[in-house]
Amino acid sequence: MKKYLKAFICLILISVFSLSFISCNKKVTEDEAIKLVKEFLTESYELNEIYYGKGIDYEKNEDGVYDNIYSPVLKNQPYTTEAILRAKTEDVFSASLASSIIGYHFNLTQGIAGGANYPRYFTGSNGFLTVYRDYKVRDITEYDYSTIEIKKIKRKEIKATVVSTENEVVDVILVLERNGWRLDSVTA
Repeated sequence: MKKYLKAFICLILISVFSLSFISCNKKVTEDEAIKLVKEFLTESYELNEIYYGKGIDYEKNEDGVYDNIYSPVLKNQPYTTEAILRAKTEDVFSASLASSIIGYHFNLTQGIAGGANYPRYFTGSNGFLTVYRDYKVRDITEYDYSTIEIKKIKRKEIKATVVSTENEVVDVILVLERNGWRLDSVTA
């Protein structure tokens, strides 16, 4: 009888212990979700400018003549190495989206008709980033944060919409990864 009682108590303790882990990951409130969406949209703007917009400032020659199509970043920039830029990207975007963004902007990509797109950035022989000067710059979307509307809150996902300054409704998704919340939708 003692054997069954011990087994029953162990089963109850394991159940209580397991449930305590499940409840640690509680849903955020709507106010917390709005705050998170605003925070990540704000953080993503800088990275969108770096990857799709004006980019990182680089050294310019006075005469406009360069040895090649890349120029070294200015040393006073906040992102002078791939490791620093990668870390910031991974702090803002989900693991899969960050990997996709970094892969596209640091690797040669083949076009459909066989042409190649030069990587926007690559690490020079000195360990610092270099910038492809002829990158086709895009205007980066800005948002009216007062229009953030939460559509769905789950324990590991927040779905929201926000209106851009171009008056377009944009879907925003945040996911909870092991290192915290991350943006899992394109915001450029």
